[in-house]
Amino acid sequence: MANKKIVRGYKGFENDMTCRGFQYEPGKVYEMVGRIKLCERGFHFCRNMADVMKHYGREDCRYAEVEAFGVVLDDGSKSVTNKLHIIRELTWAEVLEIMYTQERLDSRDISFPVGNIIRERKNGTLGKALPSGTEFPVTFASGEKNILVVCRDRDHTYLITKYLMAESFAMNDELTNKDGWPACGMRQHVQSIYDMLPEDIRRIIIPMHIRQIVQNKVAECDDLAFLLSAVNVFGRDAWYPEIDCEDSQIDIFRKLEDRAKRRVGASSTSEWWLRSALGTTGFCSVYTDGIRDGIGAYTEGGVAVGFCIEDRG
Repeated sequence: MANKKIVRGYKGFENDMTCRGFQYEPGKVYEMVGRIKLCERGFHFCRNMADVMKHYGREDCRYAEVEAFGVVLDDGSKSVTNKLHIIRELTWAEVLEIMYTQERLDSRDISFPVGNIIRERKNGTLGKALPSGTEFPVTFASGEKNILVVCRDRDHTYLITKYLMAESFAMNDELTNKDGWPACGMRQHVQSIYDMLPEDIRRIIIPMHIRQIVQNKVAECDDLAFLLSAVNVFGRDAWYPEIDCEDSQIDIFRKLEDRAKRRVGASSTSEWWLRSALGTTGFCSVYTDGIRDGIGAYTEGGVAVGFCIEDRG
């Protein structure tokens, strides 16, 4: 589709501010005579920053805010024009803020309903007042943003991060799962994420009792922040339920496509960790397409954090 109105967007570059061998400079306007064609000829850009990251997602890339004045052709995720203004270069913080905004992660004007949750939980009516799938944008003390999704299993109501946290992390520094979740390094890491939650959200989080079997031994703990179990995600028919004791499947993970997760602004999904021990050296994980997988404990993987806000057991 072609148009001639001014179109705003974003563009990525190599570290020397080139794109496909063409040199660009902030503040300048570039114009091309003749026919343009997507992926072949013209000045390319994207309307969404996440689409820019598909092509220029490396640490040494640079980014700019742009506007197209001429003919613009689109394919849904990429655009090309014959006249492009490189408005200004963007800092990495600005790139992240743009992605947060486009993902609708802005929590400044949204208050978390602490009072309602406490009241409805006490009355036993939280399920009606706060349906599964309800989303709340959240900004952590670190400045990182995400969305907390309300969901449930047989006995609990949770808040779970919709997107993976920005930082990948290993379950343990060593290739071992000795003593399971209660003893692993990831447990301390996700507790630090809980500590960065806004105070109003922390007010309604309650400890989650976790019990699992690791190498024929019972491992137990009570956590304010945790990773989900394999049964939580895949159900008892798709995993060894005796490992995850009395866990049950969480409602938002009943469909395969809903198990795949990505980071904010990422164009593709990443493998993410679960707390269920696998063999003697690994932990269960969710592969990029949502199927069950397992990787060595010292491998860095995606982190999705759970918080319990109701125990109906």
